[in-house]
Amino acid sequence: MAAQSGDKIPESPEGKLPGDESSLPVSDREGDEPLPPGISEPGATSRSVRSGLVDSVARAATGEKLTKDAVLESLGGYWGMLESVLPGLVFLGVYILTHELELSVIAPVIIGVGFLVARIVRRKPISPALSGLLGIVFCVVIALLTGRAVDYFLTGFFTNAAWGLGLLVSVVVRWPLIGVGIGFFTGIGTSWRSDKKTFRIMTLVTLMWVGLFALRLVVQLPLFYAEQIEALGIARFVMGVPLFALLVVLSWLVVRSSIGRHSSAAGQSNENDVVAGEAAPSGESDK
Repeated sequence: MAAQSGDKIPESPEGKLPGDESSLPVSDREGDEPLPPGISEPGATSRSVRSGLVDSVARAATGEKLTKDAVLESLGGYWGMLESVLPGLVFLGVYILTHELELSVIAPVIIGVGFLVARIVRRKPISPALSGLLGIVFCVVIALLTGRAVDYFLTGFFTNAAWGLGLLVSVVVRWPLIGVGIGFFTGIGTSWRSDKKTFRIMTLVTLMWVGLFALRLVVQLPLFYAEQIEALGIARFVMGVPLFALLVVLSWLVVRSSIGRHSSAAGQSNENDVVAGEAAPSGESDK
């Protein structure tokens, strides 16, 4: 029998509530820092969607309140955001000043190497900086092969199209990926699909992210084909971290208001039962 819309999300098969420490999303664990979407590196962008997006909605599903620090963590922190946006901004700035392709593509590579070395010196996980550097190098190679500075941003279109299409298909087949991610990282599995209200919320949030990727393509593709590199670079910056952060906040609020409260209430009820059981006399607790 399907759960009613007001029912709480059931416990996982292991008997752990979504708020248990063991069910924290992968990106909350040590050594896996989320990285926000930059304006250049495809590797960093793909990783940010997996970690930042899933991290935020999974934490919201456990009932965690939205705070500045929580959002910042989902975006990779100040250092992660700097790693994401600075290489693209440096490329754009150097090209606007010099209009020299070779000089412009060397600058972001140097920045990327600097971030990698800084992480090694600080003894921080190097995977975010390494994936970002590889993405930068890939963009640089494409730009040098074509001889067009605007092609430095080409890979971003494929990344956005792939994520947007993948999320849209998941909605069409009635397995919205936001819900799948929450189910996996919080330990509730696919039980959310049996609750009509929760299913609609997961579909809505997934479509919100489809809209983000679609909007990027609609705004930026005409600028790319017109070879308006300055306008394209600015658009990618504005629609990168700022827009991503806005969607993280909206997703967090929507998910927490729909399922987070149920999860939080379930966890509190379970804790109260345990406390009551421990406080009751041994004779009464067996009745």
